[in-house]
Amino acid sequence: RELGLTGQADVVELHRPRPDCPLDQQACVPALDGKWTIYPIEYKRGWPKRIDCDRVQLCAQALCLEEMLDVCIVEGGLFYCVSKKCSMSALWKVAFSTAARDAASLSSSTIPCVSLPAAVPATCTI
Repeated sequence: RELGLTGQADVVELHRPRPDCPLDQQACVPALDGKWTIYPIEYKRGWPKRIDCDRVQLCAQALCLEEMLDVCIVEGGLFYCVSKKCSMSALWKVAFSTAARDAASLSSSTIPCVSLPAAVPATCTI
């Protein structure tokens, strides 16, 4: 709500935290006992892209989950159906700042200026 983001995640995995997992990365999930670490996964039809649009989308989903569950999410996954591989992604500050900037622009009713490379894939959702 702080950033005005809404959405629907493809998959959210819940893992039991490792013994060395910081407390701010552990969440209580309604209807489940104990603490959990949250791991969002974004499914994509094609191949990984040269630009960060998939990672920014994953980061935006993590931001929503963080706000919903009052937890810090430090990684997620991008699964590309063509390669049938899931790559773990650290949720970087670059993706966070891009998602936060775009959300702030959208909530203020101004259209964000996006500079994209000349060859943007037709499947990119930004």
